[in-house]
Amino acid sequence: YLAKLSLVGSISEEETCEKLKGLIQRQVQMCKRNLEVMDSVRRGAQLAIEECQYQFRNRRWNCSTLDTLSVFGKVVTQGKKCRY
Repeated sequence: YLAKLSLVGSISEEETCEKLKGLIQRQVQMCKRNLEVMDSVRRGAQLAIEECQYQFRNRRWNCSTLDTLSVFGKVVTQGKKCRY
């Protein structure tokens, strides 16, 4: 979800943090306290996807997914934390 925000705007209001699906309350609070860096977090996720696709471009799995923005699963697309 964070990466997709570039299509509709930026994370510039506390209200946006509450709309990020899948975040736990602590993550929402962190987002609200750090609004000035959230656009950088989003852009970092986008760059990580692009770099992953470049580095693995000649491999069977090249970071591609049905939805190119969800290579990190719900971490980027819905704001959920990683699960191992």
